[in-house]
Amino acid sequence: MPKKSIIIIFGIALIMGYVIPAYSINLLQNPSFETWTSLYQPTFWTVESDTLCKVTKESTAVFHGTYAAKMQRLIAGTGNNKGLLQRLTIPGRGQFIARCRFKENTDSVSGGMLITWRRSDESFISSWSTSYTVNSPNWQVVQKIDTAPIDAAVADFIIRTYGTSSSPAGGTVVVDSVFFELVSGDIEENITSTIKNLRLEVTPNPFSNLTTINFAIEPALFRCVKIYDASGNIVKTITEPNYTTKSLQAVWDGRNTSGQEVPAGIYFITLETKQAPTKVIKTLILR
Repeated sequence: MPKKSIIIIFGIALIMGYVIPAYSINLLQNPSFETWTSLYQPTFWTVESDTLCKVTKESTAVFHGTYAAKMQRLIAGTGNNKGLLQRLTIPGRGQFIARCRFKENTDSVSGGMLITWRRSDESFISSWSTSYTVNSPNWQVVQKIDTAPIDAAVADFIIRTYGTSSSPAGGTVVVDSVFFELVSGDIEENITSTIKNLRLEVTPNPFSNLTTINFAIEPALFRCVKIYDASGNIVKTITEPNYTTKSLQAVWDGRNTSGQEVPAGIYFITLETKQAPTKVIKTLILR
């Protein structure tokens, strides 16, 4: 089937309210560590400490693609657990699923995954408890679901090495196929959604060049409209909508803040208010 036909069918399903599997949208960038800026630095990821954890490009023990990330614990015992971090803006509120695929050296180290929730100013809110690997030399999946706090706007996705009191330094963990997604919450599969008289509508959806964003809200409560791509990056922010007799209205021409045309794909249009809740709707651009 031609690629364009597949996109059109996908768009029709979106309009009619069919459920689109959550696993199709990974909020993380470079989740399989396929791109590196150097031997020790995977693109879009932050190495928390190069004195406590050595991160290197791995090309032999790989689960998916060409590369993975190998983390070597440089200290003995417990404490000072470090690894890789990616900070991202979350496109909504609700339950998130996080998943990593680990291959561990079971003699001296375990792999662990946790999420830290932050406000829009990146101040700390809370962290969920770490999920660890089990004693197995084979590839294994560590997975957890957690609900974002109501004031969370940013998430730190963290992958680390962990040891016990008797663990020597030098144990390694290989990480591949990392995933983070909003699985239920304020993102709606239908065009129109209403919570506590807060209404958001995008027409047409899908669209090619221009779409109109309508939202029923008291003007005094309006903060802004933010548009995110499927990786959680802000594409455009609209702070001055048009006022109609019954609602506020904004028009998006499928371009980013710099005026460049964004590629075809899924985007999230977010209505932010001065009071909770925030509403998010999914749209599809066809090129």
